[in-house]
Amino acid sequence: MTHRTVLVTGATGFVGRAVCGALQQQGWTVRAAARRVTAGPWSEFFPLDVTSPPEAWPVAGVDAVVHAAGLAHDVHATTTTDGDHARVNTEGMANAATAVHAAGIPVLVLISSVKAMADRTTSIPLTENEPCRPTTPYGRAKLRGEQLAGDILSGSTSRLVILRLTPVYGPGSKGNLNRLLAASSRRWMPLLPLEAGARSMIHVEDVASLVLAALSAPAAGVFIADDGLHYVAGEIQRRVRSLQGISAPNFHMPATPLRAIHGATRRWSTRSAGLRRLEADLSRILDAGVFDGSHGRADLGWQPQHSLWATLEGTFSGHTIP
Repeated sequence: MTHRTVLVTGATGFVGRAVCGALQQQGWTVRAAARRVTAGPWSEFFPLDVTSPPEAWPVAGVDAVVHAAGLAHDVHATTTTDGDHARVNTEGMANAATAVHAAGIPVLVLISSVKAMADRTTSIPLTENEPCRPTTPYGRAKLRGEQLAGDILSGSTSRLVILRLTPVYGPGSKGNLNRLLAASSRRWMPLLPLEAGARSMIHVEDVASLVLAALSAPAAGVFIADDGLHYVAGEIQRRVRSLQGISAPNFHMPATPLRAIHGATRRWSTRSAGLRRLEADLSRILDAGVFDGSHGRADLGWQPQHSLWATLEGTFSGHTIP
């Protein structure tokens, strides 16, 4: 390994902290940056708002930058706007690239999202070669940030790696998977459909190991980060009940009536925040979000070590939330 000192922005976040821990374990000197000073798996910490001018970024003496900071995806689209995401996600990525370019840093790893490609897919997984058609403020901002970073570093000696993450789960996650797991334990609740809503996912520890691979491999470009499997909410619920020994009737709600409700909420969701929340919830149940990251696994020489099925088995045998 040639790189030894790395700046990680968004270090205190769910993904950023895991990345810092993995880097430190592999012998990197980790320079963490985030808005609020916090203890963690790093050698030094610098307060940083990613909207700060690039010349204010603590990149002196750094061999690599991992930009994991950003404004999170608002699944209900009720509290953030295009302007909010552009200010943090787009501007933050551009500032990271500018700081890397000015300092001549060899490699920049941008943590992006498959939302830059699409909010929903067909049953056929999307690859990195598909045209990007983001439909949310978050997705549009991430894509624009990727494009700006590419423009800034074009022709430079800095290698740019963009990792488009599928939904990330693992210890400490606060995503919708935890809500689904909690609901699965309620005996009176019918299970969600089995024939709709397949999703790609990735464990946070696999994200961290993928970042390590991206820093070490010579490859550059855009890579999808997933574990190679697709998960349906109804099947997740069924397995959770089986692992917990819950003998409630495993009746799965049919998708057809839910699709009818979903269509109505889509037409009227602009009328109220409540309808937007319902539309978003139904979308997560019914709409596919499947992606194919085999290109990245080959080019970066990386393979995931976790699956949701194995994680659930370990979770419910140890009675902890993944």
